[in-house]
Amino acid sequence: MLYRTFPPAQRVQISSVLIVPTVIAPATGPVLGGLLVDQLSWRWVFFVNVPIGIAAFLFGLVFLQEHREPTAGRFDLPGFLLVGIGLALALYALSEGPTRGWSSATVVGSALGGLLLLAAFIVTELWRQEPLLDLRLLGNRLFRTANLVSLVSSAGFLGVLFIGPLFLQEGLGVTPP
Repeated sequence: MLYRTFPPAQRVQISSVLIVPTVIAPATGPVLGGLLVDQLSWRWVFFVNVPIGIAAFLFGLVFLQEHREPTAGRFDLPGFLLVGIGLALALYALSEGPTRGWSSATVVGSALGGLLLLAAFIVTELWRQEPLLDLRLLGNRLFRTANLVSLVSSAGFLGVLFIGPLFLQEGLGVTPP
């Protein structure tokens, strides 16, 4: 939507505005969620989204212009099935590995099946005219580098958000409020 709405000279400035909620939300979300659950009820975690959703809907209704693609393209059913089943099997293996054991036939079988289906997905997507995910974009050095930097920085940031509370509770013995 940024590329359709703003000219090239303004895209960097506008995209920097989008970084603010992306950085602030993971830090403030758990605090506000904890405050709502502690002071009111766990149901308020869902109720608080209603006015935000209404405001976002009204903002979109007023400021966003409808855009229609000239050609919608065809749905990539083989790619959809390969990536869906492959990711499901890989995630199943990762979630069951710690409890069943990493050498369990179920875990090894689902991990190998998932990886094989994901490899088939990559081959299929590179071959198709209208892929579900255009992997040829990764041939562009700037695009590839920007996505790798984003992946590593996001993984590090979210990893700290995951490990931080565990360290506070298990390592330092701090109890949640």
